[in-house]
Amino acid sequence: MNLLKNFIKTRNIAFYIACSVGIVSIVTGIVAAATLSFAGATALPLVLALIGLVVFLALSLFGYERLGAAFMGAFTFGAFLVTLMEVYEHFLEVVQNQAMGGFDLGAIEGLPALIVCVILFVVCAIAANVLAWVRLRKKDSPVAWYAA
Repeated sequence: MNLLKNFIKTRNIAFYIACSVGIVSIVTGIVAAATLSFAGATALPLVLALIGLVVFLALSLFGYERLGAAFMGAFTFGAFLVTLMEVYEHFLEVVQNQAMGGFDLGAIEGLPALIVCVILFVVCAIAANVLAWVRLRKKDSPVAWYAA
């Protein structure tokens, strides 16, 4: 129990913001997998976001929070790219079909979900990249939380 108390005591608010960025990324992966499945989306963006958060938490246990935040940003950006690569053919085909008979954005099924997922993945990737440069541990805390 003291190890957990020491770990929590040595982290500042930026660490918890980074954790929430990882959770938002996972939720976005769930939304992308659930709502864009008709367009060919798989669970790979969710898996990449989950791996990013797990790597961040694992590296933060050993005092490498900044490196973990950088990995989380890279995996979240990978989830963004995978989401686009999985569904672009479907949406491109729908737009090409509509170009012949009149263009209507409201008729494109799943477009709002795609826009929301893309925006959230980009915001999470940028936020994780910014947090990689911010101090995630209190100034007066030791490097190893288990040595305190």
